[in-house]
Amino acid sequence: MGSTLDISHRASPALTPVGQPGLNVAGLTRRGLLDAITSAQVVRPEKARMRAGQVWRWIHHYGVTDFEAMTNIDK
Repeated sequence: MGSTLDISHRASPALTPVGQPGLNVAGLTRRGLLDAITSAQVVRPEKARMRAGQVWRWIHHYGVTDFEAMTNIDK
């Protein structure tokens, strides 16, 4: 699953596998973000809630939409 923080609701081709629609994580609810992180298996299940909270704060509290700028999140 490709993921993007592009708030224009367009998926980034670089983040989207061929033949699959991208997922705009900036438009997800906190629960939706947790579900997306869990289903993508990008972190261990026991860390998914913490990571979802971190991404949520970066997007909705600080207005950051670039994963590289989210300094407290493992790349």
